[in-house]
Amino acid sequence: MGVNVCLAKIRDKVLICLKRAEKMATFDKRRHRRSNIATTVEYALNPLHTNETFDGVITDISESGLCLLTTTPLNKGQDILIKINPAAFSKTATVRWSKQYDDLYCKAGLEFI
Repeated sequence: MGVNVCLAKIRDKVLICLKRAEKMATFDKRRHRRSNIATTVEYALNPLHTNETFDGVITDISESGLCLLTTTPLNKGQDILIKINPAAFSKTATVRWSKQYDDLYCKAGLEFI
């Protein structure tokens, strides 16, 4: 394989990466910058009945929302009550998107209300 062919393939791969990065930059329309964290959390599926809670892990958080990993499926539009150290922080959020992974866990984007 000639040098020009190798350079052309590398250039094509770089262009693909740049297009992906540009697409991701325009895709992120969040109002507030998210901070990466990994902390456990409790949440209630019904904000009015908080006696039954489930466990999850927050992967990132901002003033307006967070990303939650859990083994319990969540539905778009569903309101849940997030409890991070319940004595310190408790807030209702709406599920904006949710994706199930191999029946093992659910990843969901939540917006605080």
